[in-house]
Amino acid sequence: MTVVAIFIAFWLAGWGERKTLDTATEQKLHLVALEAVYNSGKAKEIFVDYAKLSDPNKFLINIKRLDSVAATEAFQDENVLALLSSNKVSLLKSYMDRISDLNRVQQIHQGILESKGYNPSKTENNFRQDVCNTAANAYAEAIVLQEELDKYFDRTLYYHEETKRIEERIKTIQEKALNGEWLPSQRGFL
Repeated sequence: MTVVAIFIAFWLAGWGERKTLDTATEQKLHLVALEAVYNSGKAKEIFVDYAKLSDPNKFLINIKRLDSVAATEAFQDENVLALLSSNKVSLLKSYMDRISDLNRVQQIHQGILESKGYNPSKTENNFRQDVCNTAANAYAEAIVLQEELDKYFDRTLYYHEETKRIEERIKTIQEKALNGEWLPSQRGFL
């Protein structure tokens, strides 16, 4: 009887530890899905800004860079294979690579523009097309990653009314700042 009790105690301790690890990994995957939401929006904006316009002498550049911190953190989690299939882990790595690729081609394109005095050229046009293609790839991977991690995304954590209130408050303070009205720090840090 004592042996059985000890076995059950060890089993329960192991189960509790596994549950804690799984919960931590699930939270990381939730953040990856959220990151993918933001990155898909940014990738779409970048694509639109770099897409060939009717006037080839006119172009927009986008200085936004995508981030894959949450994906990197989840990818490095030793427990991720306990929750995700190897295909989904591979998708996670591919997503991180696309984010890196997009940031790199944007930086190269911007360097070319700077070296050419912001005048369009065949080289610039080729790199602009590379940015478009890479933005479309990053967008697609972010969308698919969101779909594949949907079960880890907890929608109950988001309060849309509160988010809207905060966004409005930020907008109001931004407008005041643009008019030279500065608010004092609430915590006395400055």
